[in-house]
Amino acid sequence: MYRVLGREIIGKGRKGKYIVEISRHWPKNVRRIYLIGEFTNWFPGFIRLRKIGDRGYIVLKLWPGEYLYGFVLDKDLENIVDPENKDTGCIRPFYDTNKKICLSKLIVKSSKNPLENIVHDEKDSSFIHIFNDYLIIRLRTVKELENPILLLNDYEYKPATKYEYGTNITYEYHVKANDLPRTLTYKFILEYRNKTLEYGDEGVGENSSYIVVDKNTIETVNEPKWWIGTVYYQIFVDSFENGDPTNDPEEKIKRIVPREGGYCGGDLRGIINKFTYIKDLGIETLYLTPIFHALNYHRYDVCDYYTIDPYLGDLNDFKELVELIHKNDMRIIIDVPLHHTGSCFEYFMRAIRGEQKYREWYCFTTWNDYEGFFNVLTMPKINHDNIETLKYFENVLKYWIDHGVDGFRIDVGLGILHWWLKTIYYRIKEYNEDILFLGELSDNPVYYKEYFDTFMDYYWRKHVLWTLVERRESLKELVEALNSVYSSLPHYQIVSLYHSLGTHDTPRIKTIVKNDQKTLKILFVLLFVLPGSPTIYYGDEIGLEGGPDPDNRRPMIWDKDKWDLDLLAHVKKLVKLYREHKALRIGFFYSEIIDENMLFIKRWWKEETILTYINLGKYPSPIKLNNNAYYYDLYNEEELETDNVYLGEREFLMLRRLK
Repeated sequence: MYRVLGREIIGKGRKGKYIVEISRHWPKNVRRIYLIGEFTNWFPGFIRLRKIGDRGYIVLKLWPGEYLYGFVLDKDLENIVDPENKDTGCIRPFYDTNKKICLSKLIVKSSKNPLENIVHDEKDSSFIHIFNDYLIIRLRTVKELENPILLLNDYEYKPATKYEYGTNITYEYHVKANDLPRTLTYKFILEYRNKTLEYGDEGVGENSSYIVVDKNTIETVNEPKWWIGTVYYQIFVDSFENGDPTNDPEEKIKRIVPREGGYCGGDLRGIINKFTYIKDLGIETLYLTPIFHALNYHRYDVCDYYTIDPYLGDLNDFKELVELIHKNDMRIIIDVPLHHTGSCFEYFMRAIRGEQKYREWYCFTTWNDYEGFFNVLTMPKINHDNIETLKYFENVLKYWIDHGVDGFRIDVGLGILHWWLKTIYYRIKEYNEDILFLGELSDNPVYYKEYFDTFMDYYWRKHVLWTLVERRESLKELVEALNSVYSSLPHYQIVSLYHSLGTHDTPRIKTIVKNDQKTLKILFVLLFVLPGSPTIYYGDEIGLEGGPDPDNRRPMIWDKDKWDLDLLAHVKKLVKLYREHKALRIGFFYSEIIDENMLFIKRWWKEETILTYINLGKYPSPIKLNNNAYYYDLYNEEELETDNVYLGEREFLMLRRLK
């Protein structure tokens, strides 16, 4: 069951998020109850109920809306609805959008008084932060209010952009931070029903006090970290290139279309041999799936975190690859499973043999039964209540940092207990603040913003595909879904979001669009013009096809006669434009829908503005441009000579405004 207890109070009377208590009867013999839902993604582990008597409890802070939630008792992934709440709804998970998961429904109603739905929280980095000398301030409002004014240190500022979603609008203000004193005093001037009001420290009133902030306490990113706006290339190592046949497995797969599970023979030497190809694409960061000694070809069931899998090579091969990457001013991140180990892991085998110390490393439910990744017995779940597991994996990460790794993709980041995750993040940042923590999430990333530097944004991918390919959502729903995320993260995390059209866990994008070249090209355009760090899953750039796992891990094709050369040229051009223009890499964002089917995206940074128009309708549609401005067609590399521009079905235009 759930109860809305009230609202958090900010400052001297401002109302913030709603405080919601979720609880459940605690059955006998159940050791752990996990909360799953939209606010914890859909996998157990991140939030666990605390036991008081015969019930489990958790308290969350949520914005108004409808949420789906459920409970996982130990390892029961079937009986997940709340037995005390008959109101249910269904969602489709990122990994299989044809599948439904039905959960209980939680409803948080907004105040009937629109003025109580206005929020600014100076202790939350999504409301105020500094990025590259811009002080960015946001005000969350309702649609009855339009263009409120920021009054900051006696100067008035109009909104620089806005994000509309549902009944809400978040207004964003940009102020040069270097021009400001250390002490900031500000409030907002509102026009509501023909009356001028103020929103300040006490909330809305006719004479509200100023909010006072020490600029030195504001979350600040003045020198953008290397991962902010980087271009990734993800390699599933076993399937990329076999550079050293002497280390091949004894048995390799025989069928590659559709691909069967098992070893192809790809290795680190293969990546070294094909490095020129990767560099020529314009890639800046290489992301490798696990390279550790493991049970299977995917290597997410690790046997030894300190050893390179012999089928991939050895530590000398890895050192050579790292040196090659760094010599070319690129970065490398590796995939690390911190949610579970393999059943071959030494400490798990000692636990199975009965050593109590190591039994505490895992989530046993009975003497011989335990939790695992989707209950797979060869992937036993780590007990993140145990501080010893934290110490061990902290040392693992430091070991690989010392061997040149620039960051880690945290596998099943959505299923790791929050305190453990936050602690290891902070400790690694103390060790080296330039190390990237990239979390694997299955849905809305905003609830994890303090646990990672950035996230695999499957939420972005889901909504883009639902709109452009599956037609499950309207263009309006897509824009609102994007706006809800972009308005809830600081700008430096927005432009760091790991965006990809496919991964080793999803069908290939070429297969999803069924060889619809126009749609495929539009999807890649969105990948590079919407805020986020674009990622190419190996082979997507040449039109490699594949269905669900393991067919999405087909061997890379190196016969150029079998490449989609038109698509490859398209992707390389987009990478080049993205790297050349800060407006695309780190710029601010605004989007709207024109004439129902025309998506307009504006990105800008200082004096540079880039406008992208995408016609998603079935008929040619005109573009209305400013007659007093000049435009350069970035994609076609030519000046736009006419104001009478029409875009056909699924065509796009990317313009740089010159004046």
